[in-house]
Amino acid sequence: HEVYDYAIDRMKGFSDAVFSIVLTLLVLEMQVPAVSQDKSHYNTDLIEGLWEKRVEFISFAISVTIVSIYWKLHCRALGLLTKSNITLVWVNISFLSVVALIPFVSVVLANYYQYMVSALFFNVLYFLIGLHVTVLVYLPQILYKELRASFHIQFVSALRAIVSLVASFAGIILSFFNVFASIAVGLIPPALFLMAGFKLDLFKLTWNVTRKVGNAIWHGSKESDETENKERA
Repeated sequence: HEVYDYAIDRMKGFSDAVFSIVLTLLVLEMQVPAVSQDKSHYNTDLIEGLWEKRVEFISFAISVTIVSIYWKLHCRALGLLTKSNITLVWVNISFLSVVALIPFVSVVLANYYQYMVSALFFNVLYFLIGLHVTVLVYLPQILYKELRASFHIQFVSALRAIVSLVASFAGIILSFFNVFASIAVGLIPPALFLMAGFKLDLFKLTWNVTRKVGNAIWHGSKESDETENKERA
């Protein structure tokens, strides 16, 4: 493969720009509800209009979270790269073209969430995104030996990728039978990647909090014993 040492910075910058545009489009798709001309009903009409758009708000929140998760994965996949080649560039463009569909799918799902086609579209999209993420994670390790992770990390990453792809495929099948179950299953892949990112930090946080609480209890108990001993003396 022909190597372009300068291409990686441009590829990362272009990718960040696409993710930024996707997040912007998500909020631009949300329309302000209409209210009546009677000023005495402004507040009531606005509250009712916002309540009618509750599904859009939920869809927006889920989509923003998912886009942020995949942006973080993209950063991690390409973060150690100092060079790129034409294969990686085109895989990245293919990935971004699929990510660019998220705002459209978000609107479709928000307005037609009860229909089979919407759930099918949703799960097919995230199956394709998961497939691209898997390729982006492993392709640099295949192209550049110095970036290869340890066997344990590769095994865990591969297992997570397989489970996420299987879940997306199961969501595609479920969309023909139960729409809401299909959407719920389709959210498993981004949830897996989210937990992967926070699992270590959560473990460290839990350990630090537990240690501090234990130390506080120990020192408090020790001071109490010393006070009692002084009083007895």
